[in-house]
Amino acid sequence: VHLELVTDYSANGFLKAFRRFTSRRGICRNLYSDCGTNFVGADAELKRLLSGCLQESRNLQHLLANDGTEWKFNPPGAPHMGGKWEAAAKSVKFHLQRTIADMLLTYEDFSTFLTQVEAVLNSRPLSAFSEDPDDLTALTPGHFI
Repeated sequence: VHLELVTDYSANGFLKAFRRFTSRRGICRNLYSDCGTNFVGADAELKRLLSGCLQESRNLQHLLANDGTEWKFNPPGAPHMGGKWEAAAKSVKFHLQRTIADMLLTYEDFSTFLTQVEAVLNSRPLSAFSEDPDDLTALTPGHFI
């Protein structure tokens, strides 16, 4: 899990966050995301913005391809196809709601908090390293990062 705080939901904001991500974690071959179908059924202004976002998405795809990254979108209306990251998003929301609830945080405090949530999620045990009951060492998502 990698959490990156952005100031807005623009293509430029995404690109800056993606550059921070690749600077820390390295360039990825595949980038998976949904199509943002949460805008479906919104008013005409949001539909206009969505069509602009789709064009921006195509531009982003081209930019990412230059780095060797292939952006793969889930089919619209199929959030179950992103089960792994949807489960991670659910865990992030749980920690946010349980820990900060209605508190107002500064950008810096919120960014720090997100990195702490990231550390918790990446240290959760996935599987034991061995079948020895005395060996409590576990494989975690952090081992893959």
